[in-house]
Amino acid sequence: MKYLLVVESGGEGYSGFFPDVPGYAAAGESLSEVVRLAEEGLAFHLEDEPEIPESHCLDHHVEAGALALDDDSLSFVYVDYEPVLATH
Repeated sequence: MKYLLVVESGGEGYSGFFPDVPGYAAAGESLSEVVRLAEEGLAFHLEDEPEIPESHCLDHHVEAGALALDDDSLSFVYVDYEPVLATH
């Protein structure tokens, strides 16, 4: 499954969030660092969720008015989600 990661560039670095995964964000000094941290942390964030959130494409969020494509400070990346398998 792939989740849309929205990355915003700011004065001191980058921050990213998943519109479909409330409560999780990542920050770093570069776009690639934010993508890496988001990808690493997503599975751990979701492992305690009782239900995995549905993933939506960029168009869905734009049509819903949640994201604007005319914002030059935003980048959009799809991140693979692989569940963490418990080894009990």
